[in-house]
Amino acid sequence: MEPLDISKPSAQAKVVGTLVALAGAIVMTLYKGCVVISPHSQLQHRTGTSKLQFNKDWIKGSLMLLVSFLSFSAFYVLQTMTVRKYPAPMTLTSLTCLSGTLLSAIMAAVLDHKASSWGLSWDMNLVAVLYSVSFINS
Repeated sequence: MEPLDISKPSAQAKVVGTLVALAGAIVMTLYKGCVVISPHSQLQHRTGTSKLQFNKDWIKGSLMLLVSFLSFSAFYVLQTMTVRKYPAPMTLTSLTCLSGTLLSAIMAAVLDHKASSWGLSWDMNLVAVLYSVSFINS
């Protein structure tokens, strides 16, 4: 976070760069072109159909993506202001991680409430978690 003095050329360049990047992200998100890489495209080539089907919820997904990015940016701004006033940044980080864990657990329980989905089995998902814990995080 830094003060924005719009009279300076460097500040103007930052604003223009931010607007160009935002416009590019919006165009890339909302542009409804051909699917280049999709797990469904291989299936369509095998069945002989060349017509690509588009997801009908692309506007809803684009808006959710935009809200996600804006809320993530707002989180960083609020976190910066909170760190300036709160004397223990490690405790603040721990509380932030704890609240994120609790919210994720609640959302996961609401969205996937079948007990069979929560069971551990020896498949590629468990291998990926074990690999991540043992090799990547060490």
